[in-house]
Amino acid sequence: MAGNSVLLAAVSVLSACQQSYFAFQVGRARFKYKVTPPAVTGSADFERVFRAHFCNFSGSGIHLWPSPVLSWIFRSC
Repeated sequence: MAGNSVLLAAVSVLSACQQSYFAFQVGRARFKYKVTPPAVTGSADFERVFRAHFCNFSGSGIHLWPSPVLSWIFRSC
């Protein structure tokens, strides 16, 4: 069961790293295409980068928040 906790931690850390990378890419795209922070429209290339970050970010909560809870519940089995 300890191996599952290690895998769960690895997936969580990798997901956080991926989200950080995408957030950094959005920041770079904002600077490159001169899009001010509240705006989410502008250059087509900026919108592509922003959509990739947003789609990844919106789906990540589905598997990240229940993972520690489910790990704790099934740890006793």
